[in-house]
Amino acid sequence: MPNGVLYATCVLIWGSTWYVLTFQVGVVPAELSVAYRFALAAVLLLGLVALRRGSLRFTIVQHGRMAAQGLLSIGISYTLVYLAAGYLPSGLLAVTNTNIVFMTILFGFLFFGQPLRPRMIVGALIGFSGMALMFAPDLAGFDVSSGTGAGLAFALAGTVASALGALIGGANQRAGIPVLPCTGYAMAYAAAAVFLFAMLRGDALVFEATVAYIGSLVYLAVFGSVVTFACFFTLVARIGADRASYVTVMFPVVALAISTVLEGYEWTLSAFVGAALVLIGNLVAMARLPRLDRGRVPA
Repeated sequence: MPNGVLYATCVLIWGSTWYVLTFQVGVVPAELSVAYRFALAAVLLLGLVALRRGSLRFTIVQHGRMAAQGLLSIGISYTLVYLAAGYLPSGLLAVTNTNIVFMTILFGFLFFGQPLRPRMIVGALIGFSGMALMFAPDLAGFDVSSGTGAGLAFALAGTVASALGALIGGANQRAGIPVLPCTGYAMAYAAAAVFLFAMLRGDALVFEATVAYIGSLVYLAVFGSVVTFACFFTLVARIGADRASYVTVMFPVVALAISTVLEGYEWTLSAFVGAALVLIGNLVAMARLPRLDRGRVPA
């Protein structure tokens, strides 16, 4: 599949998950919702690999690498994001999520010897500035004393975990671990770890048997997890974690468009200018990618 299609799939589906996620909040603790989502996604993805007669046998070292990827990019990252959502408005949460781009560039340089690409840095800065304009009302209303400071800390810590997980995912693919089983096992390890965390916290084992909760859970597991993670880590293997992580700057634009239709979001001049800056930043950051049809990884 061409890289452009993989990129668009991640942006569009992940952009829609912000709205779908609202149906997961309420009765079920956040940690359990994360565990349910990725346990289901892991079963589906590993089942798909088995149906395609792909190998599910790996060494202990490879399982360790996949567990590290899952714990960081899925388990820790998503748990922190779910927790942050209890303190931060969705706009501010989306803005902080764009820090994944900066974290990926920084950690790639510090820990993986990846070069700092000027175009990527400039593009990310432009995109982040655009996101700040789009969500200016949320930023203006930010009040540390109201308890949102803890939410910001959770969100920023989540971007650190996600960036490190993406870099480990890229290293796993370069080490020859196929994308689909690697992602499936990463999800399974993440779900198990988050479930154990919830039990140790003393969360009641509950499940909301409603159409809204089950429907959103299935959508998040199948499309928001299986499809998008497979696409994302394929992109990481082909173009690098820093460029692939720029989807986190683009998908909040999709989330805002959905909010406009379904939640009555009102566009302002700063929102329009911000959206334009995000698109410009995206073009700058992606300007010197390899040809979109180049590069394959084992699946």
